Amino acid sequence: MEEVRAFAEVMENDKGGKAMKRVTSFALGLFFGAMMGVALVLLFAPQSGSDLQQTIRERLQAIGEEARRAAVARRAEIAARFPITQQRSSAKTG
Repeated sequence: MEEVRAFAEVMENDKGGKAMKRVTSFALGLFFGAMMGVALVLLFAPQSGSDLQQTIRERLQAIGEEARRAAVARRAEIAARFPITQQRSSAKTG
């Protein structure tokens, strides 16, 4: 929390916008560095392109399925914890 306050203070006292430029430069460098890393990994991957695409597709589908299951479980948990939300949603549909 102290770091956030310090950052806010620096940004507030920055008259010429130098701090914001440094933050922006860092964020852009981080982004482009990550993209270069991804490109190098794909370029030197030990699988062929179609095999790699299939692996990525399968992993993304598994992540999507897990996210859907987690969302359903969370909705059920919230509905059990706050029954008023069920009454409101059934009143809107009914």
